[in-house]
Amino acid sequence: MDAAQNKALDTLVIVMVLLGLGMAMMISNRWFTFIDDEIAMLLDATIPAQQTIHSFTDGTGLHRHPPLYDLLLAGWLRLSGGRVSLLRVPAIIFYLLGLWFTVQAARWIAGVAAARAALWIGVVFPYGFHFGRIAGWYSFSFLTLALLTFAYLWMEAKPAWGRWVLLVVACELAVYTNYFLAVLIGLLALDYWIRHSGDAKPVAAAGATVIVILLGFLPLLRALLFRLFADQGILRPVYSGLATMFFCGYNVYTLFVSESVAPWFWYFSIPALAAIAYCSVLLLRHGPPAARRLFLGFLLCTLAMTLLNLINTKRLLFLSPWLLISLAAMLGSLPRPVLRKGAILALGLVGAIGWFGILSRRYYAAPRLIEPWEPVAERAAGEVRKGAVLIGNNPSFFFYLTNAIRSPGESGSGEFVGSYPVWLSHPQLFDPIQWLQAGQVYGPTTLLVKGATDEAYWGSTAATEAALDENCHLDAVERKMADTGFAWKQRWFADARQPAWRIEVRTYQCPSASRTAAKLNN
Repeated sequence: MDAAQNKALDTLVIVMVLLGLGMAMMISNRWFTFIDDEIAMLLDATIPAQQTIHSFTDGTGLHRHPPLYDLLLAGWLRLSGGRVSLLRVPAIIFYLLGLWFTVQAARWIAGVAAARAALWIGVVFPYGFHFGRIAGWYSFSFLTLALLTFAYLWMEAKPAWGRWVLLVVACELAVYTNYFLAVLIGLLALDYWIRHSGDAKPVAAAGATVIVILLGFLPLLRALLFRLFADQGILRPVYSGLATMFFCGYNVYTLFVSESVAPWFWYFSIPALAAIAYCSVLLLRHGPPAARRLFLGFLLCTLAMTLLNLINTKRLLFLSPWLLISLAAMLGSLPRPVLRKGAILALGLVGAIGWFGILSRRYYAAPRLIEPWEPVAERAAGEVRKGAVLIGNNPSFFFYLTNAIRSPGESGSGEFVGSYPVWLSHPQLFDPIQWLQAGQVYGPTTLLVKGATDEAYWGSTAATEAALDENCHLDAVERKMADTGFAWKQRWFADARQPAWRIEVRTYQCPSASRTAAKLNN
């Protein structure tokens, strides 16, 4: 079999494996709950495209990332009719494409063996199986960095106009998707400048490339500056120095193992940490120079995000191509078989621990992806139909309630059109702020549904619960999913106010509607 046939066969194998992974992610979608970031992105995607574009060109923006993914998701909502079962399809496709370019980048660094290693690391990557499906900007950022890295390596190997154009396009896609990716572009430019500092022509080309990218970014410059000034009180650590370092370490641990096995389950995490450390040492000692530089860039960016208070487990997906590429290049170039077997066993152990956590669903550090909000919402919808007043503070709960509260035969059922109580209204549905502002609306039965939520709801949720305890009879309390790390989080991250139980439903028997009317009149 000649080289061309081998390459075609390798390509076919990569495509088939990635398609199999995509099918597995689609089939398993119902295992994983829609989380708050997804719902916020979906709500933004329902805004007309021209309004989204205008909000950025006038210098304010909608949020902390550029609008490219919002526009793509908006197009998908219209193309798919907003079917809930299809909301995550673009994210999964972007993740698979990102893995494709990750494999190709590893091939350019260390050959076919590294490409095959990158494929199988990507397939068994438990973190990616979780967050590669999230309907936010994470997967698209993962794709853009993988494409950008491949384009950089490809262009550097043999400079040509076509390769340079691909690199510039990849850079523009990156900065229109994630502001922080400009830092990674800067690291690649620095790497190129250092490695070619003795040759004026490549240095001049790199400078011209940076200028072209900056010119393309000009329409978003005002929005970026506005965001930097608006977030100046946020872009710094909120915990003590030691707690901040623990949080950074936790996020890196999660990137390898995923959230499915918390680090406080020591009989799992200690072997995982030992395996991670072993692979990191092998990479720094025996990895190809390009792989070592990518790995150090990954560590540097992780530290920078920590110091700027930008790091969390969801956001690390966009950095992971550099980690995956460097690990795969290390595996493909280790000088002795015994080292290669040891690295494979170590990475296999890390993956096995993560997948055991996924399948057992008992050891999650942050169980937001497996919180059973859908059945809770279905039961709550039944109470609303009977006349109950419902107060909730969790976006995932309202996401599932939006469909559950509509009858199966109702027009639009099963389509994403918004979410109670942010974009849709109902006379019996409130978040705590709305309920307090409305004058404390009581029904014969009043339900307070609590979960982990944004800090904007902490005070209003406590006030709502206090008012209900004072004016109504607490009939029942139902709690689901105790947080196994609650004591640990309270000790080190008390300001995060994570609840002891991920879901709590408090059912009250309250005064009649006449008392509610009297309260409103007063």
